Amino acid sequence: MHQAPTSDRVVFSGAVEAIGRLVQERSPGQLSHLGVAFSRLEPAYPVDVWAALIRKTSALLFPNELAPEAEYLVGRHALLHYAQTLMGGAMFSVLRVIGPARAIHRVGRAFRTSNNYSVAETTALGPTAYVVTMNEVHTPFLYRGTIESTLTEIGASQCRVRVVSMGEATTEYHCEG
Repeated sequence: MHQAPTSDRVVFSGAVEAIGRLVQERSPGQLSHLGVAFSRLEPAYPVDVWAALIRKTSALLFPNELAPEAEYLVGRHALLHYAQTLMGGAMFSVLRVIGPARAIHRVGRAFRTSNNYSVAETTALGPTAYVVTMNEVHTPFLYRGTIESTLTEIGASQCRVRVVSMGEATTEYHCEG
């Protein structure tokens, strides 16, 4: 898998905007506690700023959940807000047309609308079961939630995604349904 130089890995403002929309919806008035100026977003943010934003948002919105579950829930809910951004809306238009079976093979492209470093490989295990291997996953349970929510939103109504392995270079997800 491809590894981008650390200093070059960024998350684009559309993904950060989606987190801001989620927090504003669920916990109005709490945006200032997250350390990002949501009123004037930068074009992109370093991946470490993004990972810290996800940790803070997870703890803020889901304080009674363990960190992995809270991060997963942020991913599930933030994805719907990402679909309302310019890049997210364009991505969803394409994914709805091609459907879940083809979309799962384009996970890497979908994540590249929100960052400049994601690379994913999809292996079919059966007609509705896949393993997705992604590089440089700094928020693995967030991605679990976003993959599951994306597939559900485009028609895979019984979709479930599990993190099956996490390493320094790659994370593997098992997607079924």
